[in-house]
Amino acid sequence: MPTNAQDSLHLAKVLSDGIGLAFLIACSSSGLVAGCSHEPLDVPCPTVSEGDLVVTEIHGPQSGEDQYGEWVEVYNATGRTIDLAGLSVNFIKLDGSSERAMFIRSSVNLDSGAYGVFGRQTAGAEPEHVDYGYKSDIDSKLFDSAAVEISSCGEFVDLAVYRDLPTKGSLTLNGEISPPTAAANDDDVNWCVDDLEDENTEQMGVRGTPQEENPVCAK
Repeated sequence: MPTNAQDSLHLAKVLSDGIGLAFLIACSSSGLVAGCSHEPLDVPCPTVSEGDLVVTEIHGPQSGEDQYGEWVEVYNATGRTIDLAGLSVNFIKLDGSSERAMFIRSSVNLDSGAYGVFGRQTAGAEPEHVDYGYKSDIDSKLFDSAAVEISSCGEFVDLAVYRDLPTKGSLTLNGEISPPTAAANDDDVNWCVDDLEDENTEQMGVRGTPQEENPVCAK
């Protein structure tokens, strides 16, 4: 969610200079490169275009009790079910100094209008609110401020820029924007912190709304 045109241009330059997409392409081509932790994918990439998947919520490291873990949520903005196997998600520090990439290595069907969650858990042993665990690719905390880039076989799908992840709750795209769009998540004013507590907060932490429509941001 760039705050202005200058931020958008900076991120575009970062990606075009090879700090983002080139890394993903290299990791998924023949052989390994520095920073890749797995053999190349042996599954086809999903057929998706720009804006088909939209980053809608990010739950980062928490300061208190947290049983929900770190995760990123995406929305299926198409009129069809998408198998996300082969999708790439890259986390890029805004100064371009570091990045971390994850790949969906097994079938994850995301229905039209549904929200999918990628979390720092072990694949195959995900909690109920996580659709795919990326811990085997990235077993470190989310960057405090970064760009989240989604691509499929090097084809750009969505990019959301965030700063200062909250340590209580999640950063969410305004639920008033329905359905969510890739254009909407480019604008900083469309994001807010969801730190709503419930009866499980003391034992579990602040949940956010994984796999669900986001709440409306306060005016």
